[in-house]
Amino acid sequence: MRTARFEFRLDPDVKERIETAAELVEESASDFARRAAVERAGEVLRAHQATVVPSSYFSELLAALDQPVERNETLTRAAERARDLIKRK
Repeated sequence: MRTARFEFRLDPDVKERIETAAELVEESASDFARRAAVERAGEVLRAHQATVVPSSYFSELLAALDQPVERNETLTRAAERARDLIKRK
């Protein structure tokens, strides 16, 4: 059941375009506008929920992950200090 409302104002010529397009596909203007808004929202959400990188970047990342770990003394000391602080609590 549809209970939420969404209202907006638009120029008369835009309203006429929407109504004409809706008639062509045998939909009401509100169904046509609703469907268009839902489709556009899906496009925007999909574009912002995924990170797309070139395949060469992905290949370089996998190659870097396959390399042996190099110990970083500064990070090792920082992790040890953090561990000590957690133990004290």
